[in-house]
Amino acid sequence: MHFLLLSAILSGSLGSGDRLRLNYAVEDKTLRKTRINFHLSAFLIGFTNIIFSLVFFYFN
Repeated sequence: MHFLLLSAILSGSLGSGDRLRLNYAVEDKTLRKTRINFHLSAFLIGFTNIIFSLVFFYFN
């Protein structure tokens, strides 16, 4: 669950449209790519944890 929250924070989905637009306009391309890579990694870890938790819950 923590990784999904981290993913949401890094992706910017918890912010308003004006702030996202401003951050996108002033952010460096390399920093944006790094942030997006961290976001995808955190999402994949969190999503995998949820799937394994559901499978474990289902079979027990």
